[in-house]
Amino acid sequence: MKRILLASTAIVGFAGAAAADGHAADGISFSGDASLEWNSETDFDWGADININMTSTLDNGLTVAVDWEIDFTDDNLGNDLSASDFVLSLTSDTAGLYFGDTGMAADGKWSAVGDMEADDFSATDGETVLRGEMSFGDVDAAVSYIVDDTILVADDPLTPGVNEEVRDENTGLEQLSIGVAADLGSVSVTFGYQEEGPAAIAGQGDDYDADEVVAISASTTFGGADVSFGYASNQTESEDSLGFEVSYPVSDAVTVGFYYVAESAGDDNAGVSLDYTAGPLSASVYYRQEQEDDDYGVDVDYDLGNGVALFAGFAGGDGSDDGYYLGGAMDLGNGAEVRLIYVDVDEINGDNEYFGDDDEEGTTLSLSFSF
Repeated sequence: MKRILLASTAIVGFAGAAAADGHAADGISFSGDASLEWNSETDFDWGADININMTSTLDNGLTVAVDWEIDFTDDNLGNDLSASDFVLSLTSDTAGLYFGDTGMAADGKWSAVGDMEADDFSATDGETVLRGEMSFGDVDAAVSYIVDDTILVADDPLTPGVNEEVRDENTGLEQLSIGVAADLGSVSVTFGYQEEGPAAIAGQGDDYDADEVVAISASTTFGGADVSFGYASNQTESEDSLGFEVSYPVSDAVTVGFYYVAESAGDDNAGVSLDYTAGPLSASVYYRQEQEDDDYGVDVDYDLGNGVALFAGFAGGDGSDDGYYLGGAMDLGNGAEVRLIYVDVDEINGDNEYFGDDDEEGTTLSLSFSF
């Protein structure tokens, strides 16, 4: 049944495809970036990426394309050369079929309302995905599966994690995922569904979730305010989230936001934000109460002109490490940038992802290029 559904999506989409106009020029193209970085805690680090795109328009008007990336990195233990992000696609003006390191259907179409605990849709993080997409006027729909030949099983199913081993079960396609996004006049609607998947999938990352989930959201503009409502239900865990979110431009410079999510399990989630933009100055202030954690923070950016920008901010609360950052960047033109930043936190996570960037604790001076 799974295979029939996905095959039908692709066949219907391509059967009516007319000769394609405006596709990317046929051939092979390259782009890339390189960086050199010094950090006061970890010393030097460098790396480079080459992005490769191959495109060809077929006689029937369809476009076939292959994209992947070659990564060169230095991790202070030696140089490493690897390939990643492989995607093979076959597309028309109204449909597409994608295979590789590409997004899952529900995760790509569903739009959450605030911080919802029950919308546990899987996101691509090391898995291989097969996805079909189609457009019907103002409606975009997608269906996907995770491609898997092995699953992780336990000798004793009552004690997961004990004596686990990978066995070839010829599973093929796992975890059906469906996503829909539609513009219905003044209202935009998104829908997502994923079936319950195996407890573990070969090559899975941290973003895989085995639970069955269904969710729907709607947004519109009312009295100048952007208003959204959403409902998500984790069928496996019997938990749901009901959310409301509003964003209102008080003036040309100031926008305020608020969200509230009622949770069937745990504490409710809520948050308020204020964004200010005027001339070269932009600033954001937020406060969030999520489950048992209270978080707050401020981010400020100032454009000095001539490609020079300054930035600073701090964050704190129960759910994040207290700390602050400050720095600046200069655009050297033609994709080149030099950046200096100082980060001081109580404890930084293993991915060095603090304040939204991949900045390590301490002082970091970096030079980057895009080609």
